[in-house]
Amino acid sequence: VTASLFIGRIDVRIIIIASLLFLAYGAHLLASLSLEASMNHFYYANLFLGLGLGTMMVPLSTYALATLPRKDITQASGLYSYGRMLGTSIGISLLSTLVSRASQKHWHYLSGHINLYNPQFQLWLQQQQTTAQNPVTMNQLGQTLYQQSNFQAYLDAFHITGAIFLLAIPLALLIKNVPL
Repeated sequence: VTASLFIGRIDVRIIIIASLLFLAYGAHLLASLSLEASMNHFYYANLFLGLGLGTMMVPLSTYALATLPRKDITQASGLYSYGRMLGTSIGISLLSTLVSRASQKHWHYLSGHINLYNPQFQLWLQQQQTTAQNPVTMNQLGQTLYQQSNFQAYLDAFHITGAIFLLAIPLALLIKNVPL
């Protein structure tokens, strides 16, 4: 089912709000990933994200151009596409920065718990049948630390993205109803 079937029948604000809810739920599913996540978890998360984006883009672009005179639609469409691409680029840059900094934060937090006096660390060394002086073990531990800190950073990014989608709902209510 495409959003174009609903345009004109359902208020655009309702379609956009439903889209934002789908997007927020998809982000929530990704933010709740764990090491035991199944393929279904990814499938449903991507399903809701795709459904949200698919139902949002057509009504949003149609609404953005609906009030313009016919002679200005071509130029306005180009500006709308440019603005959408610019916003996407800025969003990707901000999220990349967020992931990078959150990864560093998580790395420092997790590495603070790795010391010879930590019983969990001692247990891990025993399970690996190695010592803290073994360079291979420290390399393996460093790789695990790096992976876990990146994983946590991505979870943070999905939490923030979901919150942004939810915070955008009141903005959708501010849209003036225009007959399409």
